[in-house]
Amino acid sequence: MGLCLVALVAAGCGKSNEAGKQTQDNAAATSSPAGSKTSPAPKANASGSPAHSAPPAVLAAPSPAAGAVPATASPPKTGTYVYNVTVNDKRSVRRTKVSAEGSTTSATKEAERAESGNASATQHVTWTKTAKYLTETVTVQGSNRYDCDWKPDMIEYEFPLRPGLHWTQTSTCTVNVGATKVTTTVHDDATVRGSGEVTVAGRTVKVWVIDTTITNTSSYENRSATGQVNRTTQLAPELGLAVRYKETGKTDSGTVTATFELQNTKPS
Repeated sequence: MGLCLVALVAAGCGKSNEAGKQTQDNAAATSSPAGSKTSPAPKANASGSPAHSAPPAVLAAPSPAAGAVPATASPPKTGTYVYNVTVNDKRSVRRTKVSAEGSTTSATKEAERAESGNASATQHVTWTKTAKYLTETVTVQGSNRYDCDWKPDMIEYEFPLRPGLHWTQTSTCTVNVGATKVTTTVHDDATVRGSGEVTVAGRTVKVWVIDTTITNTSSYENRSATGQVNRTTQLAPELGLAVRYKETGKTDSGTVTATFELQNTKPS
């Protein structure tokens, strides 16, 4: 689900520049709705910054699963889910609200909304038998609103899941920040490493372990920058949720690590 540490690799000239700040938030909205928007962005220049190679994101391995793990995830039940978040040893709580947006015989559409202070980001997603897609991200900062329509729709998970399954994709969106046009391109490279089971809020759930490398390039005017995040996700298909995930990214300011842990399997 939703927002994450991809913010730290978004291109932008710095937090004092509105285009740079918006570039960070659009990048954040490409992944799971539980992340930090306060991570530093790499410095940008007219020729663009080289990609930072992120260190691996290592999560404790799940226990062996008792029985088969479902190969296709179901959309999560609507309601609010709580994640404990740790970013470089700083702890916080992130609440993500999942809302229904309609369904057909072949697809289910939902909105995943996360808030932080006076900012929020809503991911509009579509679940099908073959994948979960991120179709659009709406970011609100105070009185400002930015709509990011991903072209093509971004694959978050591909089904049916199995060990060794691999997918790659590149998606782009463009938003206007005042008179400035900001373009963000995200390339995902994901591999299903294995499966197992973990305990969440006293409940044992089966999970798939998915490793993803996210390379993000953002540009505006004559400036651009590229950065990279590595993410390891434990996806519980019966819940339709990432129950744990960890992300690491490297910027000019150093390494940033974020861990997210689901606290409730039944939404409030």
